Amino acid sequence: MALSPTLADPGADDHEVSRTTNAILKGLAVVVILGLVGFWAWIFAGGPERANPDHMDDSAYVKRTSARCDAMNAAIGRLPPAMDSRTAGARADVVDRATAIIARTVDAIEADAPKTGADHARTAGWIADWRTYLANRADYTVRLRQNPRAQLLFDKNRAGDPIDQPIKNFADINNIPSCDPPGDIG
Repeated sequence: MALSPTLADPGADDHEVSRTTNAILKGLAVVVILGLVGFWAWIFAGGPERANPDHMDDSAYVKRTSARCDAMNAAIGRLPPAMDSRTAGARADVVDRATAIIARTVDAIEADAPKTGADHARTAGWIADWRTYLANRADYTVRLRQNPRAQLLFDKNRAGDPIDQPIKNFADINNIPSCDPPGDIG
């Protein structure tokens, strides 16, 4: 009578268990590696892509806003270039005229803005930035009339960016480049 394999070789079962464990671990490692590669491929391919929080859902409002900004830029373009003014006072006058055009445009954009929902919150922040920008321009012309070397200074937002930057960012995100702050001051 022959002895059973486990009695003949007490380590035979351990060897079989070890091979099974190694195979399971290797298979698990392959699955983990493939999972990580797949995850990063998905990330880099734009898998979790979401719209920017400042992206407007109301495309009709965006179109109307773009038209308003186009008209604003055209009106500012009809003014004499502020940089070509002979005196600081004359330069301040041109900037004040342009600022009035911008203010009327911002008023119209605000009056037309969505009154509820996420788009309301988005535009409220943008309008507030424009109001700060307008105040910075007004401050500049006051200082310019006192000091011909005065420079336009922008307040900073909570992120530490000059206030014209979030205005431009919002316009860029919503594909309305005409609503960037005008470069009329030079």
